This record gives sequence, C-alpha cells and structure tokens, in this order.
Amino acid sequence: MKSRNVIKLFLFLVGSLNFSCVNANVLFIDIEKKQDSLQIFIHTNENKKVYVINNADNIFKSCNIIDTIVSRRGKGNSTIIGKLEKEINFLSTELLKPIKELVLNYETINVKISESSIKIPFEFLRINNEFLYRAKPIIYSYNKLQSDAFPKVDLNNGFIITDLTADPENACSSINKKYKNSYFNYIENINIESIKKAKDFDFLLMSAHGIIDINSCQGFININNEKLYPSTFSQKNLKLIYFDSCHLGKAKNFVDRFHSLDAQYYLGPIISNEAGNSSTKTILMFFNFLKNNNPVVSLMKTKQTLRKYSNNNILVELWFAAAFRMYKLS
Repeated sequence: MKSRNVIKLFLFLVGSLNFSCVNANVLFIDIEKKQDSLQIFIHTNENKKVYVINNADNIFKSCNIIDTIVSRRGKGNSTIIGKLEKEINFLSTELLKPIKELVLNYETINVKISESSIKIPFEFLRINNEFLYRAKPIIYSYNKLQSDAFPKVDLNNGFIITDLTADPENACSSINKKYKNSYFNYIENINIESIKKAKDFDFLLMSAHGIIDINSCQGFININNEKLYPSTFSQKNLKLIYFDSCHLGKAKNFVDRFHSLDAQYYLGPIISNEAGNSSTKTILMFFNFLKNNNPVVSLMKTKQTLRKYSNNNILVELWFAAAFRMYKLS
C-alpha cells in the first residue's frame, strides 16, 4: 500500500471564512507543482486557502492507475473494482477532504489549467460517497470564471470529420444533418493540408483516434498515415471544439492551441473512450441538449442521462458517463 501523504493545511484570511454561508457559485482551484509537492490554492469570494500535499508523485501515480483501469472499460472483476475504489478514495481524501465544505457549498467547480491539474480526474473523485461529476459541473479554464461566464452558443456550420473505426455508428453524420451548412467528410478522404486550410466554421467536431503521452499530456491524432498536431489548426474564434478521440480531453498541447486561437468551449474524453455506443450516445445527446442549453449544462445533462446505463457498476459508470471534460477557453 502506498504511503499516504501528510497534508499541511494553511488558511490565509482576507476576511473570516464562513463555511455555512457561501454565496458565490464558482469555486476556483489552482494546482501548482513545487519540487516534490503540490500547492493547491482555493479561491473564494473573500479568501484564499492553500494546502500542500507532500510527494506529488503519489498523486500522479494514482491518476495513472485510474486512467489505466477506466480506459480498459468493461465491467471489471472484484479485484479491479477494488483497486479502482482504493485509488479514487486516496485521491478524493488527499484533494477534496481538506475543502469538503467549500466543495459542497459551491455550485460549480472551476479548475485552473496547468500541467499538474490537467492530469487529475476530478470528474472521478468522490465527496460524501458521490462522484463529483454527478453533483456539479467541473470546468477547466486559464482564469477564474464568473457565474455568468457560460453563454449559450448558436451553431450554424461545423467542420466535421469522422473515422468510422472510431465512430462506427456514424454519429458525426447525424450532427452534419442537424447543421446543414457544415463541411462533412470521412477521414480517408482528407489529409493534414486540407485541415490546415479549413476556415469560416463556427464549430469543430472530429471523431478519430487520439494518442497521448500520459506523463506530458502532449498528444496527436492519427489521420491516415499522418500525425495531426494542434499547430495544424489555424481558425480563430471557434465557438465549440468537440474531440471524440482518446485522451484528447487532457491533451494540453491541444487545449493550449485552441486557447491561443480564442476558442470558447472545448471538450474531449480524459480516458481512452469507447468507439461507438457510449461515445455515440454522448455526441447525440450533447448536441441535442445544446439546442436549449449552454455547453456546460448540455454536458452535465448528457452525463446524468448516461448514468442509467451503468447498472450500478462504478467502472462502467466512469467510462460510459463521466469520461468527457469541459474547458472554457475564452
């Protein structure tokens, strides 16, 4: 059993902290790695709270174990489920227990994007024995968000690419029919150069095979015999980027690139997600909810709906319902 970290908890008061009367809607969490430890800053309306977790390597080792287990998908056996429970409980205790009352009182969790935070599956952590993704939206961003920072998006024309080995039920084609001004094509008909020339679209939807280095969180997408890196994309001001591609939900080089291009919302899976089935349902439900909701609420509603397919198996629930992460980039 790995040794448990010793948490040094400090409270920097600007005013008096009242755990029972939190008025703000968004709790901002900023995680920075300092040598061998993690400094975790919690920003409320009136205070900044920081605690230190010694031996950051234990945290990231646990993150990688969870990723490996959930990415295998399936139902697992008692040994696998037990190992998953152990790692989730460890991370939840280390990361959430010191701020439990704050997390419970705020409506939205806002995590600052960093090389450390992007690796941590907050979506899979528990508080009061409930997965955090069930209870409230979790949004990653570069700066602290306000409660009114999640506008709806009016989509008209998308750049839509699908690889039928990643999207065997052709969910992307269904989205193309919803947005008739879109460009749609199959991956075998395109190359890197054609993607580079794409412009005048307001959203991007791509179902293809993503590859990531789990330690650096740098990734690429397989496009036939080529590797698609984020520098290929050049269109600015996209309203929505949706990658149905393994691990692209924590590929920091992709997130950074679209942030530099002033994109609004970005989402993708933080694990090796399923080809078809759960991924198909996620695409179709998300875009259906998007008609009347902003992307944050749409993803939350999608996840809540997908939970019913888990049959009370936590492994199935995590890869089926909780795999996608939302970013608000601008």
